[in-house]
Amino acid sequence: LACGLTRLVCPFVAKGMARGFVSVVGRPGEVDALDQLVVEHGAAACALEMAKAKAVSDAEKRAHGDFLDAVLTGSVPLDELVHWAQRIGYDVEPPHAAQIWRWAGREGAAPSLRRLETLINQSVAKLGLSALTRPRNNEVVIFCAVADAGRPEAALRLAAAIHRAAGEEYPQQAAYCGIGRPAAELQDWKDSHREAAQALSMAQRLTERAPLFFGDLSVYRLLFQLEGSPELESFCREVLGPLMDYEGSGDLLETLEAFCDRLGNLSQTAEKLFIHRNSLLYRMERIGQLAGIDMNNPDTRLAVHLALKIRRMLRPAPPRKER
Repeated sequence: LACGLTRLVCPFVAKGMARGFVSVVGRPGEVDALDQLVVEHGAAACALEMAKAKAVSDAEKRAHGDFLDAVLTGSVPLDELVHWAQRIGYDVEPPHAAQIWRWAGREGAAPSLRRLETLINQSVAKLGLSALTRPRNNEVVIFCAVADAGRPEAALRLAAAIHRAAGEEYPQQAAYCGIGRPAAELQDWKDSHREAAQALSMAQRLTERAPLFFGDLSVYRLLFQLEGSPELESFCREVLGPLMDYEGSGDLLETLEAFCDRLGNLSQTAEKLFIHRNSLLYRMERIGQLAGIDMNNPDTRLAVHLALKIRRMLRPAPPRKER
């Protein structure tokens, strides 16, 4: 060493990889062969303890994952699931809310699912929450214990923490999340998982990077029940067809969406679109000419707003460009 001291360093290796180092520092002549032997044995002991801890952790993850699979597939009777939860030492009495996470983009182009799982487990540990996680196909499923069957604040905090951690590590890569409503009973966990899947699907269609809670989906919750029905497409085209077929309709449809979202307030709509009020009035007049839409009629305004929601659900928005 530059300070004139002598240092012995020995890595401790687990599964063929150096996981850390053990070192001894002393004055010249004080470090001998015995010290070297102690360092080597210390490194071997550290590697053994790390391997044992890793094996315990992996076994616990497998047990939790197998339990979640059984819950979601319905392959095990409820009383056996309760006993299973007791055997693995997990409390299923509190309400639990499901989350599903998925990287955007094609498999192979996005970060690994293992990395997403690690970010999730780190966030769970950091917040001190009780949760089960399980990678399934190209997703990671979480069931997070919450205080009651109302709004799942603990699950929402966890989702926000995961979203923040993923964004800091991979700022150019989106991670979509859907969150289901709390399930008060174990037999209802599948319902929360189904809602989380629907919220995730909506987040992907809207390219919504922030975690999306099923309870906040509003009218989309009803539209999901009709998905696949030709009536949805038919209604959307009946109301918006002339606008959808018009070349350069993007600005007009965006204007109509902003107008509906701002409850017909012209000043707020113009501010939202960053255009002059007169430009907005021209666009609204053009919309009326093309589609025969009278936005002063409450029933027409409701039909237009609903048709715009259907269009967003049936036609995924193009990916956002990074700034």
